[in-house]
Amino acid sequence: MLSHTDLLVQREHYKDLLQEAEYERLIRAAGLRQSGHRRLHRKFAGWIGIQLVRWGRKLQSYGTRPPPSCLQVAGEH
Repeated sequence: MLSHTDLLVQREHYKDLLQEAEYERLIRAAGLRQSGHRRLHRKFAGWIGIQLVRWGRKLQSYGTRPPPSCLQVAGEH
């Protein structure tokens, strides 16, 4: 038979297990929210990357082609 002290120790252990389980649940819930933010940040970073590549291409091609007005003048001669 269990003594009164043994019962108190079991109760405290059970309370500790419940607290640990709650803590783990909160950690998992926070992790899910963080991964949602990470997805949003990745999408935004991808969009920014695409814009930077587009702008870079425009800057690289700037000055390599004659402006449209020069083509019209050259075609008239």
